[in-house]
Amino acid sequence: MKRKLKFIIFSLVFFSIASWPWFELCFLEGNALTFWQELVKAGEENEVVIIFNPGGWGTTPFDEALDFAPIVENIKSTIENFGYKTAVVPYFRTKNNFFAKIGSVNEFFTSFHSQSKKMAQNLEGLIKEDENLDILMVGLSSGATFVNETVDKLSEDAKESVLAIGMGLPFWNKSTNSPNALFLDKQGKDPLSSGNIPMLIFALIKSPFHPKIEGHFYFWEDVEDEITVFCQKNIKR
Repeated sequence: MKRKLKFIIFSLVFFSIASWPWFELCFLEGNALTFWQELVKAGEENEVVIIFNPGGWGTTPFDEALDFAPIVENIKSTIENFGYKTAVVPYFRTKNNFFAKIGSVNEFFTSFHSQSKKMAQNLEGLIKEDENLDILMVGLSSGATFVNETVDKLSEDAKESVLAIGMGLPFWNKSTNSPNALFLDKQGKDPLSSGNIPMLIFALIKSPFHPKIEGHFYFWEDVEDEITVFCQKNIKR
C-alpha cells in the first residue's frame, strides 16, 4: 500500500514538472494564435463578438456546455434582436487530457495570470484595429474568474469596448470595478460565490474530480432581465 501511494505521488510530481514547461511554452502561444485568428475573423464579419469561457478546466466545447451554452445562446439572440450581427468565439484554457490539465494547475491557482494577460493584449490590439467592434466576454465559475482577471488588465480606454458578464464568480476573487462588467451570484445564494464552505466541502467529497455544487447552476429565466438591461445599456455603436 505504501509503495503504491509513493508511486502515485511520484507520478503526480513528475507529470506536474514535465507538463508545466509544455503548457507555458507550447500551449499558451499556440492557443493564443489560434484564438486570435478566430477572433479577428469573427470581428471582421460581425458587430459584436461574444467570447465564451466555460467553467471547470475550460475545455468544454460550446455545443457540449449544457450548463452555460443555453444562456450564451439567449444572450446572442438578445443582442441580435437589438439589430447587431453577433458571433460566439470559444476560448479554451487548456486541452482536455490529464497531462494538459496538470500543466494548467499553476494558472488556475494564480487566477489565470498569464492567460488573462495575453487575452487582454489580444483584445487591446483588436480594438485598435476596429474601434466600432464591441466585445462581450462571458464566463461561468472559473470562466468568470478568467473574464474578471482579463478585464482588470485592460486599459481604461479598452474597457469602453469590452463588456463582461460573469456568473458564479468564486468567493476568493474580487470582482473588477469596471462599469461595463456584470457579475451575477443569484443575489448571494450561489454557494461558490458566497463562500458556503460546508456545502463546497460536501460537493468535493461526494465527487472530487467533477464536483456538482447545488445552487451553482444558472438558468436563462433567472438572469434574463439583468442581462438584457445590461446589454441594452452598454453596447454602444
